[in-house]
Amino acid sequence: MIDFTEELSVAPTVAAEHAGWIRAIRRWRDAARTSLGYGGKRYALPESTWTQSAFVCGLVMLWEEAFFDPSSGEFLVEDFLDVAEREYGGLDALILWHAYPRIGFDDRNQFDFYRGIPGGLDALADIVGRLHRRGVRAVLDYNPWDTDTRPEGAPDEEALAKLVKRTGADAIFLDTLARAEGTLLTALDAVSPGIALQSELDVPLDQVANHALSWVQWPKNLDQHVLLRNKWFEPRQMQHLVRRWHESHRDELLTAWINGTGVVVWENVFGSWYPWSLEDKALLGTMRRVQRPAARFFSDGDWNPYVPTSHGGLSASSWHLNDIFLWTFANRSDASLSEPLSAGSHWVDLLSGRELDGLMPSIEVPGGGIACAINFAGDSADAAHQLIEEVRRVASPTPSPRQPAPPPARVSVLQATAKSSPDGWHAVSAGDYTCTSTFRLRECGDYERARLEDSVEPDFSPDVAVERNIHFEEFALAPTPVSNEEYDEFLRDSGYRPADSQNFLRSWIGGTPDDPTAPVTWVDLTDARAYCRWAGTRLPTEDEWQVAMAEATVSYGSRRVWEWTESEYTDGHTRFAILKGGSDLAAANSHWYAERGPLAPDRSAKFLLFHPGLDRSSVIGFRCAITILR
Repeated sequence: MIDFTEELSVAPTVAAEHAGWIRAIRRWRDAARTSLGYGGKRYALPESTWTQSAFVCGLVMLWEEAFFDPSSGEFLVEDFLDVAEREYGGLDALILWHAYPRIGFDDRNQFDFYRGIPGGLDALADIVGRLHRRGVRAVLDYNPWDTDTRPEGAPDEEALAKLVKRTGADAIFLDTLARAEGTLLTALDAVSPGIALQSELDVPLDQVANHALSWVQWPKNLDQHVLLRNKWFEPRQMQHLVRRWHESHRDELLTAWINGTGVVVWENVFGSWYPWSLEDKALLGTMRRVQRPAARFFSDGDWNPYVPTSHGGLSASSWHLNDIFLWTFANRSDASLSEPLSAGSHWVDLLSGRELDGLMPSIEVPGGGIACAINFAGDSADAAHQLIEEVRRVASPTPSPRQPAPPPARVSVLQATAKSSPDGWHAVSAGDYTCTSTFRLRECGDYERARLEDSVEPDFSPDVAVERNIHFEEFALAPTPVSNEEYDEFLRDSGYRPADSQNFLRSWIGGTPDDPTAPVTWVDLTDARAYCRWAGTRLPTEDEWQVAMAEATVSYGSRRVWEWTESEYTDGHTRFAILKGGSDLAAANSHWYAERGPLAPDRSAKFLLFHPGLDRSSVIGFRCAITILR
């Protein structure tokens, strides 16, 4: 009896058991389809058929430095796609990630993050159009857990439908979900018939009809003959294997190859850089040469999975379509293997275009790699040779070696000195200090990437202590954050206006502070530095802030807000700053939100920098510091 209660099933390794296993899984599929009254009509809609050839799905944070230039505010869509083409053969779909892990510091909701990109929804629609012009489908992200930020004023399904209509996106990624809930699909179909849904979790069998795309996340037993249940049930469903923090993706790639399905390419994991290796990119590039021309074999062909081979480390599957048999081979061993093929039919190595005819034809499968062959009779020779020619025309990528992210570098530090500490400021003596800062474990990490190599579903609640040995010159820290009235004086005296004014001093009414004595907010790092420069001061580093606040009794002003520190960093992929202090906002109801509430001086938060309009916040202000040179 076949047990398909799990998303994955393991095929037998004994050749004598294969025929009985195939009969059993075919009976299971027939019975399951009958029980569910399955028709799969959605897969036949012209608007949905693209999903059946979307083998490689990327995920990009909109603020990844390879996708967005913060200095110009321009999105680098074509440059990003060019790199994907060169490195592994390109993308078929791209998830445009927007809010997490930034969401939750203030009350902006997930839709505000899409509206808040430079240029707003016009810019998002432009990104979608630029992807389409390159043959790449656009996927928007939906966070159903976002229930504790600003109310949108409409149900999520209405807000998503409006977003899809406005941007022309092709699919919705269902973050943390196995299926669309409520009337979401109905609302989306009303504005974009046949729009695709992509689940993060395993789609229940009775929902396969409505979810053309799905992730197979952190799959187990990939060293065995794993069969993907939903792909077997509905070969037109495109499943994507993904293990976001793994150093090697060979097992996902080989399993996808044998199952005729896809993978997720994801290197910037919410601010943690996990680059793909040269070997993995080369393997994916080899797969891409066949996947695009032969896509219909994997969606419409008669699939015979895990055909017995003569080697224990070798897997094989065949697909029969239009009198052509397409064979995929995956070698999990490190040694090259030669697999004998049946005599009496016309064989071609599809990757090399070499004919394999002879008394004892065979195909070579490199260690840790793949091979592909077709065999056919005379009546199908024309179609077979057309396929061979299409594969031959696909350019091979030229991947480069893995490039780990460099240690994050501090971008700039404004200098300011005085001969003595200003009255009322807290002075800290020069010397060597050990600062132990505590971060809540999140996927963005702390100063370095999240330490999650080869992890599977870790706990995101533990604290992570980061110890830093720091030498300070004598400095002093202001006793209170800069207030609205102080910032207003700076504006009137200096005439300062930011180059990008989106959300600048958003809470001020008609240019007048709403509460003169409250800490100024809705300012970004550049705005804070401009004030400090005018005042002859600077921002404190995160370590100075921590040491001074731990030593002294200082004020947070009339309300508690996070405080900018002189801690802007980049690792070449992600820009971030370290916030200190916490805010008066109550704790949020989901662990996916950023940390909230008043925090002790040793607590730190990694705040991913996007662009001024989204970096300015209702809960972030700053205070000044100065170096003392006696």
